Amino acid sequence: RSERAKKIYQTRLENEKRQKMESLLSSSSPLLEMATQDKRQRPVNRKFYPPKQPTPQDAFLRIEYALDHDKSPEIDDLHILLQPQRMKHRRELLLRILKDRFDLRGKCVPVYREKGGKELGNRGPTLEFGTTCTIAQLGEFIVDLLEKADESGEETKG
Repeated sequence: RSERAKKIYQTRLENEKRQKMESLLSSSSPLLEMATQDKRQRPVNRKFYPPKQPTPQDAFLRIEYALDHDKSPEIDDLHILLQPQRMKHRRELLLRILKDRFDLRGKCVPVYREKGGKELGNRGPTLEFGTTCTIAQLGEFIVDLLEKADESGEETKG
């Protein structure tokens, strides 16, 4: 029994040494470094990317692609994205546009409160967090910002 245990222990030690050497050799390998890089950093070499169909999912991908490449998203894509339907991560993408392109975060979305069908006097809009206002309010604000940036000819942050 002890002979068998000694043999198993020696085998385990040899396997640990071999694994350690393999990990050292492979960690200096450029292939491993490429595999561990973030997907967004790798260039997409596909001919049909970003997709060109007028669907909300494709508009989502085009907007993400534009943000990843430090470009402003198209206003038409935002209108498509804001169509009323369920979509995962839409609010996060809109907040990313605010943060990346306009350096806005926190309580920055103007919201006009209506009381009895009329606006609240001359106080103007109140500001709300982008995480608590509706998707429609957030999207409308971003479209307004992009249109103003296009009219003035300014390049937004990025």
